Amino acid sequence: FRSWVWGQYELRYLNAPDELRGYNPLWVNAHHLKRGRLRRGGLTCGDVTFRTLYVDVAYLDAEALKVLLKLARQGFPICMKQRPLEPGRRPTRRYAAMLDQLLAQPSVAADFHPPGALRPYVTGDSLPDYWARRDGGDVYLFFAHPMAQGLAYPLAAGQSWTTATRHIPVTFHRGGKATPCTLTFQPYQSLLIRLRADGGVEPVDIT
Repeated sequence: FRSWVWGQYELRYLNAPDELRGYNPLWVNAHHLKRGRLRRGGLTCGDVTFRTLYVDVAYLDAEALKVLLKLARQGFPICMKQRPLEPGRRPTRRYAAMLDQLLAQPSVAADFHPPGALRPYVTGDSLPDYWARRDGGDVYLFFAHPMAQGLAYPLAAGQSWTTATRHIPVTFHRGGKATPCTLTFQPYQSLLIRLRADGGVEPVDIT
């Protein structure tokens, strides 16, 4: 695992699947899901609201399974990419039955289908890594330089060297509007974009 983390449990050695590109998923565990509240179609856990859960694990403990089953029975959309096993040496008596019930719920599917109008703020064929933050009625999107994608150890000397300017066509989605735009990355330079509530797109100078 990566040298700056304490252990593999930090999950920083995993990358999200390609089908989730643009959605910028957050890790969440059963501890927080248990305390979450369903409101207006979203699952609110603290300051974060989830619109769907994407579960792709080889092992899932019984407590987490109970939480997922409860959410699914309330109609919350869950994508289960595989049938997990129960960890540990002492199996829970009803684990297999609960798992069968979860997978049989109408809101649970093996394929990822974003519910309703859920869509990323930005879409494109060669989408660079980005992060979004809402500030009042605006959304700010920070785009990392494309050469920062897929970094893995060991790093090679000079692997970030470049003199090229990169142009990446994308489409922004906000306020019911789809706005085509080209992201222009100078060498070693990231970008910050402001999306207004009315769908307007404004670059923010961070040079």
